[in-house]
Amino acid sequence: MKKWFSIIILLFLSHYSFANQVKLPEVVFPIEIVSQILEEKKPLPPPNKIEFQPLYDILQIKQYLPIQKPYSVKLPVLTIEKPTAYLGIPPSNALLADSIDYFQRGDFIFAQENLKKFVEKYKDHKYLFYAYYLLGYINFEFKNFQESMENLEKSCTLNPLKENCLSYAITLIINNNLDKAKEVLDSINQDQDVKFYKIVVQTLKSNQQNTQKINCDDLDVGSISYCKYFLKHTLFLVDKYKDSLDYTYKGEDKNLQKISTILDGFNYYFLKDYTKTKYTFEKFLSKNLSNDILTNLAYFGLDLVDTSKSKDYAQILETRDTYLSYYLYLKVINNYASSNNWLDTFIHIQKVLNLTDRNKDNLRLALAVALYNMKNYEYALNIFNDLAKEKNDEETYFYCGLSAYAAKLYKKAQECLFNIIESKDLERKKTALTYLAEIYYITDDEENYINIVSLLKDIDEDLAYNYLGWYFFKNKDYLNAYKSFKDPYMKAVSLFNYGDVQKAKELINGRNDRKSLFLSAYIDIKQGDLESARSKLKEIAQQYNDELAKKAMYLYAYLYFSEGNFQQAIKEFENFRNTFKEDDVYNQKALLRIADSYYNLGEKDLARSIYKEFIEKYKDRKEAVDAAYNLVLLETKGENQEKDKIIEDFISKYPDYPLVNTLKLQLASIYEEKGEIEKAIKIYQQLSNSNDKDSLLAKYKLAEIYEKSGQNDKAKEILLNIINSQDQDIRFKSSLLLAQIYEKESNLDQAIQIYQSISDNDDVKFKLSTVLIQAGRYNEALNYLKELLDKYPEKSTEISFYIGKIKFLQGLNDEALNYLEVSIKSQNYTVASESYFLIGEIYNSKKDLNKALNVYLNAIYTNPQLNNTTAQARLKAADILIKAEKRKEASCLLTPLLDYNNEDIKATVKEKLKNLPKCLR
Repeated sequence: MKKWFSIIILLFLSHYSFANQVKLPEVVFPIEIVSQILEEKKPLPPPNKIEFQPLYDILQIKQYLPIQKPYSVKLPVLTIEKPTAYLGIPPSNALLADSIDYFQRGDFIFAQENLKKFVEKYKDHKYLFYAYYLLGYINFEFKNFQESMENLEKSCTLNPLKENCLSYAITLIINNNLDKAKEVLDSINQDQDVKFYKIVVQTLKSNQQNTQKINCDDLDVGSISYCKYFLKHTLFLVDKYKDSLDYTYKGEDKNLQKISTILDGFNYYFLKDYTKTKYTFEKFLSKNLSNDILTNLAYFGLDLVDTSKSKDYAQILETRDTYLSYYLYLKVINNYASSNNWLDTFIHIQKVLNLTDRNKDNLRLALAVALYNMKNYEYALNIFNDLAKEKNDEETYFYCGLSAYAAKLYKKAQECLFNIIESKDLERKKTALTYLAEIYYITDDEENYINIVSLLKDIDEDLAYNYLGWYFFKNKDYLNAYKSFKDPYMKAVSLFNYGDVQKAKELINGRNDRKSLFLSAYIDIKQGDLESARSKLKEIAQQYNDELAKKAMYLYAYLYFSEGNFQQAIKEFENFRNTFKEDDVYNQKALLRIADSYYNLGEKDLARSIYKEFIEKYKDRKEAVDAAYNLVLLETKGENQEKDKIIEDFISKYPDYPLVNTLKLQLASIYEEKGEIEKAIKIYQQLSNSNDKDSLLAKYKLAEIYEKSGQNDKAKEILLNIINSQDQDIRFKSSLLLAQIYEKESNLDQAIQIYQSISDNDDVKFKLSTVLIQAGRYNEALNYLKELLDKYPEKSTEISFYIGKIKFLQGLNDEALNYLEVSIKSQNYTVASESYFLIGEIYNSKKDLNKALNVYLNAIYTNPQLNNTTAQARLKAADILIKAEKRKEASCLLTPLLDYNNEDIKATVKEKLKNLPKCLR
């Protein structure tokens, strides 16, 4: 019976046809309406600028203005008793008297010559102290302060009077012998003059003002002007600026005049009388332009109240006094920084660094800040990094980290910022932790990311939870993302992606921000309410001309495209391109969708034209390759004999295109059609070794080729490898093919086991029932067939055949007849023929030969093809005819079997024909 049971009716041809050829997909229409919104966490931008700390340094103006010594005083006048002499006798008196006369007349040179002679010749003269006093006085007037001091010392020693000893003390002060001056002054009667000079000594010695009050007008007339200068200067030095202004120097000493004017200028400045300050310094400069410290101070003082010329004054002082120039340049730098002119800030800091070594660390720090604010992050980083190593302080490590982050040197940023995570400055610590979190997020360092976020939680819990939300969102753990996010929008997006669309909708309900409205449109799309979605997208697009508006307007057009309204889609995409004319990815995609729409409308020439134009214009863009791919699909439709060449050309040009493996599969399929099996195998083997999703299909196709060529072991090895694939389609088809191989090898139990593993498919149930029949497991087969008969009454003729067959094999002929009488009505002549044959067998077994002969003949003539069933029917019918002595008819019925390809049947026929007449028809 097995011989004639060879035809298996397959109702699952729709599944099995997949194995015969890989079909090219239609034009690539990217799915731009997604089931999940893949929000990207925007990287936290580095600070736009680092706050510039103004550069300050304490200029000790007072250091520039030391108190002047009493160079210009008139020494106290010693009352001199002129000795008497008559006609030059005695000569000592005469010589001294002449000297005194010269002195009193102001002839100091003649007086000095005579006095020198006198002190050399008359060392024991009682008026010798007079001579030394006069010599000291004259040398003082000549500014020979050392010689003056030496002479006055001798005078004071010989006869310690107030005038000569006070004069000696004054010369000691001038020669900086302050201790000796104090000693001398202590030895003199303490009148107002002596007290004043003791204050001078004390002030010069300790830089502190004596609190004793002095009335300069009570002093010796030669010291009055110096006294007023001295008090002006000392009061200035102790910040008593108003008191200092009460004293006016009226002496003839030009230097003290200039100093007094400078002092007045600074007195006015510190008293905030800037008008008088400016006037005083301008007046000074109008009379004095020499290159000296006082002139330099006048420029400096003028700058304090006239900053518009700071740069000019700084340049003037640059070659005159670098110290003062440095201070003015600090002001220039601060002014540039306050107006965010970072280039000039940078230039002038560099200038100052070349001027002086003063305040170098602060200047370098300021230089790095200026560079950062100029966006020159790597140069700034180099300086911050060096300073951080030298100073080992938080601020520079912090700036180092920010610069490295801005330069995208994340490893260096991490290294610098790690020095701050224990900072007691919580704001700085929070910023450092935030940027570290950003770095670990960008670099996918999940372990460190979680650790940093946990530290951040102690400072800013909401911020930390948002960062945690992004961690879960990135890993597609949307439920935990929803639980973590504090941002309502991201909570809603997470829920949307999780699949709880309704709750996501509730979260954003009432929110008027545009991103929430955009999400709401997506929810509408998800729920199939395209009109509501379009309404919201239109509202978003009309509000602003920004990126979100662009996305909304594009999606608005795409909704028409997605629902197949291609005419309207073309209109809306063209409107989009006219509104957003920037040649960006959206504009380009819109053009491609226009081409796709024309393609779908059947206007393929127009679509082809746009594709070609797009490819030429954007040949370096990814979208151009998409267009080229679509063009390949378009050109390979129908009976194009060059389709393999077209695909080969695309693959050679774009070997890395994401869908290139799909094309390779199609190319291999074309090779199969053309009989170039080795080429097909080569491609399938190459794809089988890839990690691409198409590798499974390639493996299946390879197994199919092996199965067709009889290499079942190779086919089974591949199929057993992919039969448990997560891809349901591949799993089904590989199981199906493997079961068929086992069936072909008569390993029916193995075949049945595999069919049962995929028997949730009704087609497979039908196939399984036929194999169960072959295996003699009739009751199991009946269960499946009766279930299918109830479910598919339209297939009753085919299904009834197998039920009838089972009943026949079970010997239940009457039940079998009931089903076989149904199956002979099948439109499938193979089924009808076999059904007639089995009915014939039943009638034959009942010895009802007439009926048997009749149905055998129906079996023969229902199926025009000669097969085992019709061959057996001829043999059985011939036997009945021979018994009925219709030998000629029997001969004619058997003769066609002489051409049948079954040797056993041919031998049987030849044996029978020996005893039969020859068929003459």
